[in-house]
Amino acid sequence: MALGVSRWRWGVAVALGGVPVRSLNGGSLGRMATVIPIEDLRRSPHAALFEGREHSPISIFVTQYPRGKGPALHLHPYPEVFVVQTGTAVFTAGDDELTVTEGHIVVVPAETPHGLKNPNDDTLRVVSVHPSPTVQQTNL
Repeated sequence: MALGVSRWRWGVAVALGGVPVRSLNGGSLGRMATVIPIEDLRRSPHAALFEGREHSPISIFVTQYPRGKGPALHLHPYPEVFVVQTGTAVFTAGDDELTVTEGHIVVVPAETPHGLKNPNDDTLRVVSVHPSPTVQQTNL
């Protein structure tokens, strides 16, 4: 079985790619890691959504946007954290407009209308984290 990525840390192999978590000596730790291909979570050509539900108390959007695309204004009852992985994003957050380049994190407070767009020709890749087992969103 092929692995996407493997990391060894503190005597534990964390396998991403469908392999259970095992100790360095090969023994089971008694729990299995859950591995979910991002493609299985795809909601559109631009976004995949992991909702934690029974796995985790968080939800995560993994997104990529071409020029001029991105989510329209919306809000959540909790803060949202964005990791700009590649490209440049123009965020609207409340009354502010922020141009944010790759390698930066943006935190938008709860109940704040926000959205973002890709102003450039390069693909914009953003991961957003919702501190909720399901996404609670009001589109504006």
